[in-house]
Amino acid sequence: FLVIAGLLFNTFSLGTPWLRHVVADASFYLSLVVLWNGRELLTEMWSSLSSRELKSSISWGIGAVLVYLTAIWGFFGQKSPTFDLGALIVAAWHLNRWLESLATYPTRNRLEFLMSKVPQSVTVVRGRKRYHVPLNAVIDGDYILVAESERLPVDGYVAKGSAVLSE
Repeated sequence: FLVIAGLLFNTFSLGTPWLRHVVADASFYLSLVVLWNGRELLTEMWSSLSSRELKSSISWGIGAVLVYLTAIWGFFGQKSPTFDLGALIVAAWHLNRWLESLATYPTRNRLEFLMSKVPQSVTVVRGRKRYHVPLNAVIDGDYILVAESERLPVDGYVAKGSAVLSE
């Protein structure tokens, strides 16, 4: 409510100067709460910058920080500060993250389902002997013995015989 009131008071110069100042003060204190909720954004931004990775959190974070610093400058300069814009940036970032998680949830579930179907061990032929080894012990050049209707846990090619496979 204070964000909308701040936007209305500042955009249309509504109310008395005293009322606008009260809304600005309330907007400042509200912005501290929003900044607290935006700490994840700032942490992610700093992590991306320090690891030299280009992520969207950098632009979101820089925008929120610049708007907030401009509002603080205006607050102490007795101009009409716009802390509500920083709040809107942080809220939009949270909305973006939520929509992104909704979009990736089905894919993540399908991928987990497929990974649960991968066998954790295989029969490897090394030399003339067969060994039952865990999947992480398979090395490049191993021959894997695959029985009928058995799932293939690794990429490769058919060295002997024939097969019909479904990816």
